[in-house]
Amino acid sequence: MEYEVTIRYSSAIARAAARQFFFRFVHFRAIIGGSLLLLACAGLLALKSFWRQATVFGGIGIVLIVLCYLVGWLYISLSVERFRKLDVSVFTWRFTHHSIGTLSELGTQELSWKRVTEVWRFPQVWLIFFHRQGLGYSMLPTAALSRPVKQLIVTQVRAHGGKVS
Repeated sequence: MEYEVTIRYSSAIARAAARQFFFRFVHFRAIIGGSLLLLACAGLLALKSFWRQATVFGGIGIVLIVLCYLVGWLYISLSVERFRKLDVSVFTWRFTHHSIGTLSELGTQELSWKRVTEVWRFPQVWLIFFHRQGLGYSMLPTAALSRPVKQLIVTQVRAHGGKVS
């Protein structure tokens, strides 16, 4: 079977994809780390004799949490800005049992399913990675994908050694 899906991308889709990528990539580690430091701070304050250490841990925890949110906001803002600079917002995706491809004013690209290393599925958007380190992704809004297209993507990525999560 061959499926074609034409998608008109928007800033909202780009923002949703960037947000999902950032928070999944970070895994909330900085937020969890900062929260653990704040918890340690509370524990030290409860002991009443370690207020200096508690102050240091609390300060580090707050800085980590704020830094994580700041970096996330910056990443998402820059991603949306890069998207807006693109002159093209309409892409046609072609999915077959042998390949995945795109067609737009920028040109045509067709790749074997072996090149897809991972698919991250979220309610609003799916992110498709073509590189092991996750250095870039393509976004597919789920509203534009029918059930057979979703099944084909999942089946072909898994069949060719990619991860689907």
